[in-house]
Amino acid sequence: METEKIKPCKVIDLGCGAGNYLIYLSTKGFDPTGVDISASAIAIAKKSAAEKGNQCSLMTADVLGDMTEMNELFDWAYDWEVLDHVFPEGREKYINYVYKLLKPGGQYLSVCFSEDSPQFVLN
Repeated sequence: METEKIKPCKVIDLGCGAGNYLIYLSTKGFDPTGVDISASAIAIAKKSAAEKGNQCSLMTADVLGDMTEMNELFDWAYDWEVLDHVFPEGREKYINYVYKLLKPGGQYLSVCFSEDSPQFVLN
């Protein structure tokens, strides 16, 4: 963002938790939506965003489900350590759902895995 490699756009933060990245992105001009399976995490994110005066859309949803609750498309999907919590047999399903959330030409960034980790599996 500082380098402008990713320009402000409509972004979905998958597994947003307490909304830290979501709130940061909103300060950089992004139009963020956050989803998390935890209603408690979404409540914390809503409170934190409101306290900081940030405009963020937030919803409780299972990113491993079909996300039928989500009726909009995004330019960018951001995933901080969600994919690495998906068992290998569920990864293709997850990626297909993410793909359905993206506009044509949309991008996906996943920050996960370490090649040094014993859990790292290539198929």
